[in-house]
Amino acid sequence: MTYLLCLFVLLVSSQLFTGFHLCYFAPLLCLGAMSGTLNRALWIAFGAGLTLDLLSSELPFGSHILCHTGSIFAIYHLRIYFDIEKPHAVALYSALIAFALTVGERFLLSFFQVPIKIDLLGVITEFGLMPLVNGLYGLMAVWLPTFVWSTGLKLWRARRAND
Repeated sequence: MTYLLCLFVLLVSSQLFTGFHLCYFAPLLCLGAMSGTLNRALWIAFGAGLTLDLLSSELPFGSHILCHTGSIFAIYHLRIYFDIEKPHAVALYSALIAFALTVGERFLLSFFQVPIKIDLLGVITEFGLMPLVNGLYGLMAVWLPTFVWSTGLKLWRARRAND
């Protein structure tokens, strides 16, 4: 469900907000890292990177896969400090993943000699503001739908038991 939601946001926002850069699969990577093993999280990162590689033409094929799996491999061990049941922890871990993805993407852009404009506003935006926006997006894409679904399911079961 999270994959489809992230893919939907990717497809819609890439058409509506062309200059807005989110790490669209950060909530999926957050959920995969917080609730599974490293092997499972790396496979989820591989799938997310493959999806982005198939949908984009900015970088050579495989660069998104490398960026996503490398970022998860680098920060997977930090998941023990975040509880998946707490919404602020999901938002913070999504922001951390988005930060790692941004750093990895900038490294790959410089590796493939794509010109990058570096200024103070760009650094603040890319490495400060956008990971926080990604954290809020992670909160809305992972925690909120799960909370609404589980609450609705509990209410439905309680209503069904009373009938």
